[in-house]
Amino acid sequence: MKNIFRISVIISAAVLVISAVSCSKEQPLDTAQYSATEVKLASFGPNPVMRGATLRFFGSNLDRIVSVQVPGIDPITDIEVVSSGIQSEIRVQLPDDGPEVGAVSITSDEGKVFTTSAELTYTEPIVFDGFEAKEVNMPGDVVIIKGDYMNLVQTITCEGAEAVAVIPDTRYRASFVIPAEAVTGKIAISDEGEVANILYSDEELVIGEPTVSGASAASWKPAETVTVKGEYLDMIDEVNLPGDVVVGHDEFTLVVDEETGICTSFSFVLPAETQSGEIVCVSYAGNEYTACEMEMVKPSDLVASPAPIKAGAGLTISGKDLDIVSTLDFPNSTNATFSYADDVITAVVPAAAQEGDITLKMVNGDAVTVAFTLVHPTVTAVTPLELKAGESITVEGTELDLITSVTLGGKEEEFTLGEDGKLTVSTKNTSVSGQLVLSLANGESITPSESIKLSYDAYIIVNDMPTEEHIGATVTLKGENFMMIENIYIGESKVSTYILRSDTEISFIMPYNIAGVSYDVYFDLLSGERETCPQQIGVLLELTYITAWEGNTTITWGDGGRVIIPASKFDGVKAGSKMRLYFSQKDQTWAQAQINYGDWSGLVFPEIGSNTLVPTDIYGWFTDGILDRCLEVTLTSEILTNIEAKKGDCEDVSNAGIIIQGSDLTFTKVEIVQEIPQETTVWEGSAYTGADYNNNLELGSEDDWVNAGLYEGATIKVYFTADNESDWQIQLFDGHWGGLNVIDGGQQFNQSNSPSACSDGYVSFKVTSEVYSQLTSKQYWGFALICQGKGITFTKFTFI
Repeated sequence: MKNIFRISVIISAAVLVISAVSCSKEQPLDTAQYSATEVKLASFGPNPVMRGATLRFFGSNLDRIVSVQVPGIDPITDIEVVSSGIQSEIRVQLPDDGPEVGAVSITSDEGKVFTTSAELTYTEPIVFDGFEAKEVNMPGDVVIIKGDYMNLVQTITCEGAEAVAVIPDTRYRASFVIPAEAVTGKIAISDEGEVANILYSDEELVIGEPTVSGASAASWKPAETVTVKGEYLDMIDEVNLPGDVVVGHDEFTLVVDEETGICTSFSFVLPAETQSGEIVCVSYAGNEYTACEMEMVKPSDLVASPAPIKAGAGLTISGKDLDIVSTLDFPNSTNATFSYADDVITAVVPAAAQEGDITLKMVNGDAVTVAFTLVHPTVTAVTPLELKAGESITVEGTELDLITSVTLGGKEEEFTLGEDGKLTVSTKNTSVSGQLVLSLANGESITPSESIKLSYDAYIIVNDMPTEEHIGATVTLKGENFMMIENIYIGESKVSTYILRSDTEISFIMPYNIAGVSYDVYFDLLSGERETCPQQIGVLLELTYITAWEGNTTITWGDGGRVIIPASKFDGVKAGSKMRLYFSQKDQTWAQAQINYGDWSGLVFPEIGSNTLVPTDIYGWFTDGILDRCLEVTLTSEILTNIEAKKGDCEDVSNAGIIIQGSDLTFTKVEIVQEIPQETTVWEGSAYTGADYNNNLELGSEDDWVNAGLYEGATIKVYFTADNESDWQIQLFDGHWGGLNVIDGGQQFNQSNSPSACSDGYVSFKVTSEVYSQLTSKQYWGFALICQGKGITFTKFTFI
């Protein structure tokens, strides 16, 4: 049947006609063109249209239209939905015969009818009779289209391809060249109008298939060029390679035969991810053609040298095709650094590498291995086998520089390697008898058959103990023969309270001693003998615990869900004291607590870094399975000052010092932990040095210090305030103007060597034997200590 496009007797200036529609004459006119929920007809076209052409409708939700009524023909129910929703389009194909001039109506699935206000008219200069072509056509072939007014046809679109230009011939004939992307199907002609008239052929244009005869490459290696041969290869859309690798048409280099115009080959670069298998070419029609089977090249003829090799030495791997290696893995050590040149790979054997096969991997997942052997240390002699704890053991052998750790009886010991290649293992008073185990960085170890037997100068062996502990806190010692102990003394103070006593572990409460000093630990045995522990223990000040707030509050961002701590709870609290926040949170929940002063300005603790506490930033996502937390933060001098200065009212709390709010955290307690002062005050007052060493402070004779109980090993604290916290100085001299050796071999404190002094409120120094002698024997005019400074006000001198 002919496709006809006739000149209309009714001339319409508009291509698209806006339609006012309703389903009832009484219903008021809705001027909104689009709707999210209702069917709306906004326009239709083209108008005029060709009989036999496509009629298009635009509006909202037109996918719900079930029939189109055009005057002169039966309702059309074969409707193409192009798009749906608020802006939608449907299309219907008009028959060649029957359509008449008149308004067009469309009917929705609810039975509502929408009628155009403009009448549909027709124009018909183009008559499409069909096309002349071969039985099977190929890209580059010319196809003739026939009819009337063929000179008005602008483009031809083949199935699967973009539109191509028409080659005009006469009013009754035109032609076009088949593009490479075309596949079998109907062709469409178009006049390319503002709303184009599109006519489809009744018959299909049959497109043939390409021929793939094979593929080749110089070698099947990444970056090599692969050439595929055949005919009409411009019809190939992509090449599928093993390993899910796809090479698209835009990556092809096509070769066309100059005489025939046929594409006889194309080439592409082989990607590194390609695996062994078939090369499959896929045409635009979706048909597959196997070009060849390929085997990707792997490195071969591999040799690792030297053999054996020492960890840390340079290893070379020679062979063929090593340029494609991307990763080098040693046993127990992956991703080793390596270099490649002239078919040789060079790498340093990692310390953690174990003997076995080195794996060379390629980007495509292929791998090959090459064996290598390691140099192993040997032990030829261990002497002595019996010794006192604290003495040394000598280990002789070969390659002992490979040893990275030594244990004796399961406990790690220190060792050194001599220039003669021998190991010297230094035992301690706390070392135990047993086997020596010499370990390498790669996890291997050597265990000499000889066992080591230690003897001790003392019966009581202490293997583990703290270096310091607070008065009143629990001290735990671990070791051997503890049931021989009758009493323990810390210095001159006898331990009176024991928590646990066994032959290998003792726990007791630290008795009272002067804090800040280290003491010998004495064991009085049941036999009446006394032994001294090899390690001293430091005694710290006793701690006091203040409950600042207690409850069970899940914090929120509003009233009733806040932790509010009165400023009065911090009265008398010393700078440097700790505050503990006890809280719990939900598993796998990103929770936060905003911490503010009483005036709602942000309070920043050094341990948090901002005024927002995010537990997951500190503890992670509950990898330890713990939900109940205790976070300890520091109450600096600045924070304590601000708590008082920035207090305010919040909810029913007057003079609030700290306000905590947030989400998904349940607070149970806020506790202040501080040391109970045990300092002896020697002088207290207010003495200003002036802006630059204008005034000196001279303190008492040596009798003041001696009578106050000063002793060697004590700590003297000098309390002060500074005019400028970034530019201050303190200098200390004895009564004869001899500088006290108080810091870094000098007599001066300043912001550079004591950066936290201003926030702490003091500087401190140990009373060595030299300083003790100066303070107690070098008086001048009745003074034992002369103090100078720059912008400093001295307030107190103490010792502990």
